[in-house]
Amino acid sequence: MIPRIGMAACPEQALLLVPLLQSLDFQVTVIWCRSFEAATRIAQSHKIAHCVSQFPDLLLHPEVDMVYVATEPSLQAEVAVKALTSGKHCICQKPPSISQTEAEKIVSLSQYYSQLVSVLESHLRFLPAFVRMRELVSSGYCGKLLVLEARVSMGSLVNGEPYSWMCEPSMGGGALNTMGSHLIDIATFVTRQRVSQVHACLRTFRPHTGRIQGYRSVASDDFSCFQMEYDGGMCASFTINTHHPGTFEMELAIIGTEGKLVVKGMDLYGCKGERGETTILRQKEEELDVEGLPPKYPPDYYSFIVVGLSGMFNALKEAFGGTSPCRPPEQGRFGAMATFEDGLYVRTVLDTLHESNRAGKWVSVPTVFKSGNVNPFWTSTSQYVSTEKASTSA
Repeated sequence: MIPRIGMAACPEQALLLVPLLQSLDFQVTVIWCRSFEAATRIAQSHKIAHCVSQFPDLLLHPEVDMVYVATEPSLQAEVAVKALTSGKHCICQKPPSISQTEAEKIVSLSQYYSQLVSVLESHLRFLPAFVRMRELVSSGYCGKLLVLEARVSMGSLVNGEPYSWMCEPSMGGGALNTMGSHLIDIATFVTRQRVSQVHACLRTFRPHTGRIQGYRSVASDDFSCFQMEYDGGMCASFTINTHHPGTFEMELAIIGTEGKLVVKGMDLYGCKGERGETTILRQKEEELDVEGLPPKYPPDYYSFIVVGLSGMFNALKEAFGGTSPCRPPEQGRFGAMATFEDGLYVRTVLDTLHESNRAGKWVSVPTVFKSGNVNPFWTSTSQYVSTEKASTSA
C-alpha cells in the first residue's frame, strides 16, 4: 500500500516536491508550513485536500501514513522526532539536523521504532550514472582507489532572496551544509570508504546582496573548498563555487590504479589504463517533464533533482507495493536509501569541516560507534559515543 504523505515543508520546498510526488501517483493529503497563508495557496494550487495551521494536527490526521520533512534545517530534527514518536513513517531532507546531538537522538528513535521507515532524501544515490559508478567501483574497474575529485558550480543560494536561515551557517545555511552534505554522502556511498580527517577553507565573498543590506549580512559560506582523507587510503578534493550565475554543473571523478570513472552532468565516462581511450558508459536518459516546478534554479539543477528523486520515490513505491503497512524489507533499490545513521555520519563530517576551517589545520573526524542501548528515552548514556578528536598539524 503506497503511503499517504503529510508534507511538513518550507513553501519553496513544497512547490518542488508536491508536483513531483503527485506525478508519481503519491497522494499528498495534508500540508503544513510555518506560514499558513503559504500552505493554503499551495494546497489550493496543487489540489491538496487538507491544510493545517499546527504541525500536531498533521500528525493526528487519519489520512497521513508518512511525514515528509522539508522544513528549515533547524526544525527538521524536532519534526522528525515527533513524526516517529507518533507512529508515522518519515522521510527527511539531508542533513537531518544542525547538531550531532540532534542527529544522535533521531538515530536512536529510528532504531527504537524499527518497524517504521525512516530514511533521508538522497537523490544523488538514485541517479543512474552514480548507480552504475558504484557497481563498477565495486567490481574493481578502477583498481585500488587513489583520488576523488568533485566540483559543483552554480549560482548564488541567497541572491534575490530576503534574509533567512540560508544566510546563517549555524541555522544550516551555506554551500557546505546545502550542497556539501550530498557530496559527502555520495562519495562514501560510491566508494564504501569513510572520512578519517579533513581540511577546509570556507569563505563568504559577498556578505550583502540587493535585498540583504545594512545591519544584516550573509554569514554563510558562498565558496567551499575542502580536502579529505578516507579510511581506505583514498584522498579527495571538493570545491563548491556559488559564483556562477545561471548555471549548474557537477562533476565527480574517481581515479584508481587501473582506471578512472567520471560523472559529468548525468553522463558516466570511463577510462582504463594510463593511456586508455575515454568512453561513455552511461548516457543521460530522456528528461522527465514535471509541470509546476518553480523557476528558481537553472534547468540542469532541476534535472538532477527530478531524475534522482523520481528514482528514490519509485523505489519507495515498489517497497510499499504489498498490503502491509509495516516497514518493507531493505532489499533491491530501497536498500540504497540513506538512513539516519548515514545522516549522523554526514553531520559529524560537516561539523569537523567547520572546526577545521576555524582552526586552519587538519582535523580528525571522530569515530562514531553504537553502544548497546537503543532506547531514546534513556538519557543517562548517549546511544552514540564519539571518540576524542585528535587534531594533527597540516
